[in-house]
Amino acid sequence: MILLQGLGICEQTSLCNNGTSVAGYCQGANEIQCCVGGLSPTPVPKPTPSPPTPGGTYTGVDVAGSVSSSTASCFKSNGVNMLIARAWHSTGTVDTTACGTLQSAQSAGIAVRDVYMFPCPTCSASAASQVNSMVSYLSSTCPFLWSGKIWLDVEGSQYWLGSSSSNQNWYKALVDGCKASGYACGVYGSKTQWEDLFGSATFSYGTDLPVWYAHYDSTASFTDWGSYSFGGWDNPTGKQYKGDYTLCSFDTDMDYFVL
Repeated sequence: MILLQGLGICEQTSLCNNGTSVAGYCQGANEIQCCVGGLSPTPVPKPTPSPPTPGGTYTGVDVAGSVSSSTASCFKSNGVNMLIARAWHSTGTVDTTACGTLQSAQSAGIAVRDVYMFPCPTCSASAASQVNSMVSYLSSTCPFLWSGKIWLDVEGSQYWLGSSSSNQNWYKALVDGCKASGYACGVYGSKTQWEDLFGSATFSYGTDLPVWYAHYDSTASFTDWGSYSFGGWDNPTGKQYKGDYTLCSFDTDMDYFVL
């Protein structure tokens, strides 16, 4: 947040409830404007997510597209306490629905609010540039709504490059770019996708980051990891155990996390 000559504060227009949004004074996306009026002499910091309880178990959903407040509240009433919103399209562009979804999740009381990035290896922009563009959008538009963690979505050979070696190099650049952003990073993938993209399930890079894997056995546990492990990780942090699952009339994937 940036104070402007003591008159207002730069924030999302949707959050300027007690003042008037004035364009032309703030950097960032168009919806970041100067909120004038209705401020205390000393602005009250916006709430940030509480850090996950170490060793805590979380029921999560990962979503693409806009989630309404009512849907997020329904998620919460169904035991969801973690949401991961798509913030980057496979076409190499920001998913501008991410901040609205994170706002809905925060309002519903969903404690952990991460984002995932579906990168575009075939786009002209480098891996690091794509990460930076996404982070710039999130940090300027909704910095107090997300946890600060980015999950790198590594799947879909049709979206990647033509050889295992090229894919390996691009993936390494993606991990390095995410680390350089200053935000927490993790990797999403599966044994089958890892083999398709990188030529072997044993290809390893970025194992200092947490891994979230997919295996649709409808079981919220890591007991299957021994048979579905990949990438050199010893233990997983998350599991996507149901795919294309309808919850609260919304198409989601169901996840299990131990953070």
